[in-house]
Amino acid sequence: MKKEANLIWDYLIRNLQEQVVVHNDLNLILIQETDILINHKVKDLSQVTPVKDKCTEKIHKLSMELKDSFSKILITDGKKQIRLNDIIEVAPNMIKEQLILLQKNLKNISSEIYKNNFMNQKLLENSMKYISYMMKKFVEITSDDQTIYCERGYTRNLGGQQNFMSVVA
Repeated sequence: MKKEANLIWDYLIRNLQEQVVVHNDLNLILIQETDILINHKVKDLSQVTPVKDKCTEKIHKLSMELKDSFSKILITDGKKQIRLNDIIEVAPNMIKEQLILLQKNLKNISSEIYKNNFMNQKLLENSMKYISYMMKKFVEITSDDQTIYCERGYTRNLGGQQNFMSVVA
């Protein structure tokens, strides 16, 4: 029985260590994604996205496994969600310090991931706003007197009914 209990604690620690590694990987990918967005390397973005998806899948899988190990350590009525703090409270003294350190690492990494993800989201939103604005300007007619270049230096009055896209087509 005692050996089985030690295995559960060992498994819990290994899971948290692996989560730290995968969260670090995700954070590095988000930093790389920020660089791609800032430098307008759209081709590279399609290579980063599947790697990011794999990391998030791995994090989800590890989280589910962690919840399973939590339920082996603490038995609750099922209404209360077991948290790492609850596990740390009942952990043997020799394991508590390790769990506290892993929890601290995960919190730090999670806040970095949040910041980087927020920045990437804002960069994408601004890019989309810019593209939308430019598309509107591209097809917009501002007045009935607006003229466009037709051919060989001639211009043509668009009138109120047409826009640049319909003239080009």
